[in-house]
Amino acid sequence: MAARSFGYYDNWRDEVLVCPRCGWRGKFEEGAVEYYEALMDCSCPSCDEGPMLAVVHYPSPEQSRAHWDQLTEAEKQSVIRREKWEADFKASSLKLADQLPELPGGRLRMIWDFEAREGGGHQTVIKCGDQAVWRESAIYEGYERFAEIVSILKSKYGKRLLDVEPTPESYYYLYGDRLWTPDAVNRIRSELAEGRGKRARKGAGKEGGDKQERREGTREHRKSNGMRCQVLISD
Repeated sequence: MAARSFGYYDNWRDEVLVCPRCGWRGKFEEGAVEYYEALMDCSCPSCDEGPMLAVVHYPSPEQSRAHWDQLTEAEKQSVIRREKWEADFKASSLKLADQLPELPGGRLRMIWDFEAREGGGHQTVIKCGDQAVWRESAIYEGYERFAEIVSILKSKYGKRLLDVEPTPESYYYLYGDRLWTPDAVNRIRSELAEGRGKRARKGAGKEGGDKQERREGTREHRKSNGMRCQVLISD
């Protein structure tokens, strides 16, 4: 039997849930509740690895505004803070490569840093040496945002971008509570490193091919002239 699905403003707190395996009966908050970023779920508290009985989806700010009279003062303040954060992020977030500055020099190694922001809140800061390349509102468990920004950086700086390394100060907000997120970030960094390796191998292969062509040309030159010539081949 599929788990029941509720919106946050549905009457899920009073609904009686029934376990199809053992027959346990109880309300959502009496079960085994797990909390996630976008929802919470309830499983049977009596069964080993009990079946999921219900899911409650957290509301969007628009849904909260539509049920404003049902909210406590604390909930209203929470909605207002979330709306402010979303507006700040929309205004400050990197969207296009053209928003990034031109950087002189050759290869670029950047860091992903985390700083307190004047007026409250926190921001992600992308740095190259002492220069702040970009700042925007920080996202908790922002590993997906890390991938998006690295993609935009690659679009701007191309083969010059060698790495984007998170600082220890950024770990908590970047990785969050999910144990696999450091691996996800490291895979993105490894792809940059693999790109460097492929370019280096391609360059070495081209150089080797050029040397072979020069050797072949030397032999043909000697043959066509019927005489020995000294031709310098740089190894």
